[in-house]
Amino acid sequence: MAEIDPDKTDGSTAELRWPDISLSNGSFSQGSAGDHHIHGRFHGQDHAEAWGIFHANAYVGAFGARRQLQP
Repeated sequence: MAEIDPDKTDGSTAELRWPDISLSNGSFSQGSAGDHHIHGRFHGQDHAEAWGIFHANAYVGAFGARRQLQP
């Protein structure tokens, strides 16, 4: 499942979720462009980084992430 919690200008947050995303050749995608859509890809050694775009209702954005190893 992918989940994005954007901070809104009024101080509240929204929850955007995409359950049951399939993974194929290091990329993931669910939904149709303009209608609750997410698309992304894993990169780097051991797929430790991810990036992507999303569009859901009034929210459009991009994201990036890097796995943090536990000491």
